Amino acid sequence: MRLSEFYLTYAEAQYHLGNTGLAVDFVNSIRGRTGVNMPPIDASGDLLEKIKHERKIELAFEGNRWYDSRRWRDAEVDFAKDIVGVEIQKNPVNGNKSYKYFYFEGGTGNRSFPENHYVWPIPIEEILKSNLQQNPGY
Repeated sequence: MRLSEFYLTYAEAQYHLGNTGLAVDFVNSIRGRTGVNMPPIDASGDLLEKIKHERKIELAFEGNRWYDSRRWRDAEVDFAKDIVGVEIQKNPVNGNKSYKYFYFEGGTGNRSFPENHYVWPIPIEEILKSNLQQNPGY
């Protein structure tokens, strides 16, 4: 876990606790660090959307997005989109590159994220030895 991830998680928690000033301070400490020098955010508008956006950018390619989308209950929208890939080919003669975009799963628009996927099933062994109820959809 990087310090940036810790700060952004803390900022999100402070937002949910109603401490928007502290949340803004922690996001701005990431945006204003040496070598980044991004302009600071303010608490106006939808602060949670600003924090979500900062997590998407700062933690890109680190494996957090899947868990973030589920936690924010955004997965039904985020994971229903087609996956677009790009094939890069280099011309051996002149070295120019060409880019060909393609849909990874056919581009049919049939991807979905059912609501019951926000929670995982409870193992049957745990249900049998207690009075737990299975999560909906399983």
